Amino acid sequence: MAISWNRGEDGIVEVTVSGKMGVEEFRALQQDGQSPLTSQTGLKILIIADGFEGWQSGDWEETGFDEQVDQNITAMAVMMEPRWHDQASLFMAKDLRPIAIEFFTPDRQALARRWLLDR
Repeated sequence: MAISWNRGEDGIVEVTVSGKMGVEEFRALQQDGQSPLTSQTGLKILIIADGFEGWQSGDWEETGFDEQVDQNITAMAVMMEPRWHDQASLFMAKDLRPIAIEFFTPDRQALARRWLLDR
């Protein structure tokens, strides 16, 4: 799996994910993102799942989301193929977190950005 972070000119934090996500890679992502995500507020995150292939099996029990990080995120837009939307909703605990999370198809990047900027 490959992951890259970038802050766009519009202030949106872009996270590009491709391949199959493993537990250790996800934990590393959490560690790498901990400092930037806890030191800023009002973050708007665009996740671009380009060539995403799902999740590897493993012990995902201890990979929860940090409440301190969630306090700093205003909204998260996720661009991925529709076949992953339900699983990603569960993985991200969409309805249990205090932030707005919305899914968009890959051809709707402009709409996803507009949605984020309106939050």
